Amino acid sequence: MGKLAFRPRRTTSNTQRKRELEKWFEGVKYDNGHSTLQMMLEDAKAKALLDDRYGYLWGDATLHFSVLQIPSCDLVPTKPTLDLNQSLLPALTDPKKLEQLFIEPIVVNKPVITFRGNYVIDGHQSWIQATAFRPEQRIIALDYDGSFSPIQFMRIIQKAIEEDDKNAGKRPPETKDGFNLFNKEVTVKYIQDYIVKNITKETIACCVERIEECMDDESTIDWIVANLSRIKHNNCPETS
Repeated sequence: MGKLAFRPRRTTSNTQRKRELEKWFEGVKYDNGHSTLQMMLEDAKAKALLDDRYGYLWGDATLHFSVLQIPSCDLVPTKPTLDLNQSLLPALTDPKKLEQLFIEPIVVNKPVITFRGNYVIDGHQSWIQATAFRPEQRIIALDYDGSFSPIQFMRIIQKAIEEDDKNAGKRPPETKDGFNLFNKEVTVKYIQDYIVKNITKETIACCVERIEECMDDESTIDWIVANLSRIKHNNCPETS
């Protein structure tokens, strides 16, 4: 696991955390670094954490915050549904969506929020894309630590968002039509058929050009199927 800037430490305000992110982005050669930061900070869950709106829900809880680089394959999902249409389809069909996976480390506009450097709390769609195409590559994560379980932490920030007038009553959509990767019906054959049906020639060409394991159409499809199968069989979402 890699640290981008500083040791994890206690921070008590949105200003401190934002400055910490800004210091890192100043040293990164991304043309859209500051706009990416702004988009990340505008995310509802990120704002709930940065604004300390979890505090009144958890007494005197104090979070330790750091920006980490974590290999995507090392992370464990907390969401029991991973909808292939919502998470994987954009990368299969739009080469522009795929491009961000070849930045090192991977930076996504919607932040991947993690807990204790192990658990994906938010940003599952970005995480599954990274793991399907580049499982060993490090992904930028806003990481938090505290004296509670991953699921308690997830519920805290979800509750904070619900208290926000702009987001009141909204909940993540549930998977429908059997596209949840963790469903028993979604077999290796199902995954393979799904990839074959949806992947574009442009996406295959991008993979062949940039991923060593991808040499042609068949090996590219096999690579993605193998990575998705590992997600399915190696992860039991942390839901209890």
